[in-house]
Parts: sequence; C-alpha cells; structure tokens
Amino acid sequence: MTTSPTSALHHDPAPSSVPTIRTVAALSAASLLVVGQLYATLPLLNELSAAFGVSVDAAAWTSSVFGFAYAAGMLIAGPVSDVLGRRRVAVCGLAAAATASLIVSLAPTFPALLATRALQGFAAAFFPPVALAYLTERIDERHRTTALTTVISSFLAAAVVAPLSAQALAAVGDWRTWFQVSALVLLVLAGLHLRVLRPDIRRKKSASVGTQLVRLPRLLRSARLSGLYLTTITVMWAFVGVSTLAQLTGPGTADHPATMQAVRIATLPACLLIPLLAPALARVPARRRLITALAVTAAAIATAAFATGPYTLAIALAAMTAGVVATAPALVETIGATSQPAQRGSATALYGFTLFVGASLAAPTAVAAQGLGFPTGAAGIAAVLTLGIISATAATHPQVAEPVKS
Repeated sequence: MTTSPTSALHHDPAPSSVPTIRTVAALSAASLLVVGQLYATLPLLNELSAAFGVSVDAAAWTSSVFGFAYAAGMLIAGPVSDVLGRRRVAVCGLAAAATASLIVSLAPTFPALLATRALQGFAAAFFPPVALAYLTERIDERHRTTALTTVISSFLAAAVVAPLSAQALAAVGDWRTWFQVSALVLLVLAGLHLRVLRPDIRRKKSASVGTQLVRLPRLLRSARLSGLYLTTITVMWAFVGVSTLAQLTGPGTADHPATMQAVRIATLPACLLIPLLAPALARVPARRRLITALAVTAAAIATAAFATGPYTLAIALAAMTAGVVATAPALVETIGATSQPAQRGSATALYGFTLFVGASLAAPTAVAAQGLGFPTGAAGIAAVLTLGIISATAATHPQVAEPVKS
C-alpha cells in the first residue's frame, strides 16, 4: 500500500510557535561556536606539536577524537531530547560543552588532551541536532525554511570562522586561549538559551531514553528516510572532499595555504546570501528545492574541475557552498516532517550522524585520490553526488513515502 507525500508527514497535534528572530539568532551563535570546536585545532597543529613534543600527524588526532565522540554523542542526544525535551537538553549541552572546553585548556599531557577533546566532542554533540529538532517543531511554518537555512549556514561557516578565530587567539596567548574563551562564551550562551528557548512541549506519553535508543535503528526501515540519509552522506562527502582536494592539488592553491585560506573565505558570502533568499526559496516545495539544490551543487563541483586558477576555483566553490546551504535545510525539513513527533529528535540526530560520516570519509578519500589530479578528482566527486540526487529523487517519490512506525 502506498501513501501520498502529505499523508507520510507527521506534525505535533498542538504546535507552539516561538519568536523567530531571537530564537534563530541565539541558536546560530551557539551553533557557530559549538560546531567550530571541531575545526579549531587545525591551525594549531604546529603549536600543539611543539607544546607536547609530538609529531604534527599525531597532533591532528585532536580533531579526529573530537569528531568520533561528536558522532557518537549525536546518536544519543536525539533520543534523550525526545524524552527530556529540546530546551533542557540544549541548555545542558551548552553548559557541558563549556565545562569540557575548560577541562581541555587544563590538559597537562598529550594523552590527557586527546581524552579531554573526546569529552568535549561528546558534550558538543548534545546541541546541534537538538537545535534543528527544536526549529522543526517550534518555528512557524512560514519562517521554518529561513530559520533552518540560517542555523545550518552557521554550521558551514564554522569551518572558516573557528580556525581563523583560534589562530588569532593563539597569537595573543597560546593554544589554550581558544578553549578558555570558548568555555566562558558557551556558559554565557547556556544562560541566554535558558531565557530565549520556550519550555518544552508536554507529550501525553513519552518512552524512556532506553526505549528511544532501541528504536533508533528502526528509522532505517523507512525507505524514504534511508534514501534521504544516503543523500546526506554524499552531500557532505562532496562538500568536504572538494575542499580538501583543492588544498592538496587545486590550481594555484596546492602548497599555498594563504591562497587556499582566501579561497575558503570567499565562500562565506554564500553562507549569508542563501539565508537572505530563504523566504523566496520557502515558496518552492521541499522536494523540488532539495533536488534543484543538489543539482546546483553537482554542477558547481563539475565546473570546479575546469578551474584554471584560484579565482575561478573560488567562484565554483562559492556556488557549491550555496548549493549545500540550500540543500541541508530541505533535507532537515523533509526528514523532520517524515518522522513522528515522538522520534523527531532521533531522526534529526541520525541526520547529523550521517552528515558527519560523509564529512569524515571525505578527507581520506581526497588524500587517496590526489594522484588523479584535481580535474579528475572533482569530476569523480560530482559523479558520486549524482547518486545522491537519484537517491533523493527516489526517496521523495510518493510510492516510497511511507509513514514511519515507532
């Protein structure tokens, strides 16, 4: 038996909308700093290497251990927020991240640094997916696309803003300064969110956290959700993969860190432009918006393969970034609407997990493919992203848009 796309969507019986501007501003600011922790140690590798007497390759694990713990934490954060409430988990997550950041700054040895970074990654994971679930449930439908686009743009902007900020703070103090400042700001943000976010929606019946964790894999029984998660993996794999490949073998950017940093900075306007266009984009049905944005992203990556220098490469990567910024909220909207309200946090957390899986697989793939050269590698990435377009197209087709059973 098949269902229409509309019948496959789930909504709260009595949603309570919240003020859009201050909610989005608070969530975006926190997301920028929380997600930025993942990238903050990248410009500090040489300093960490000197401070602890380890190789630069070993110092790079400070980013990896954060990422692994971050992914694991996301899978737990969603089900926990389904039971305890979005506001409570988001505020506690920010407070925990603040505490963990301070602990990182006190690490006396390199093994202790790795352990505390893992703790920080796990704590940080309790904010981003919960923030997206909160927006999906509480922002008025007229403003939801704009809200999601703005917050998700801060996720992507963090990859540029956080390394630059960490490097600037290290110049004033040392590598510990970033984490000390982060701890203070995150604590302030926790207090801010306690005031800005509205009390959680009371549900008539709520399963235990353990039950929600057991139910998490059942979401993959939905052909529609599975297809959307597969698309999510290809999107972030392509986004991070092309950027990494450009750093390794790009025209005018290979072996030129300053030029590559300038190219990255040139993508930031796309993170600002798409949220401004979000009200107009919201008029387009989510399915059409998703597939179109994916097509733009793939076309931009294919165009990057023909770049002859850093200027044309920057234009292509800016277009790719714009496509990803438009794609992500369409994915979140569709995933959130497809899942039942009682499992929306779990569904969004699984989205965050698959997003990170794609990003984690990208760098090793780019390193392995650098021998092919940038044009061939970029063309190959565009081809893989085409599979993501096919998956999204099939997943949102009415014949497979079945409701999810809890």
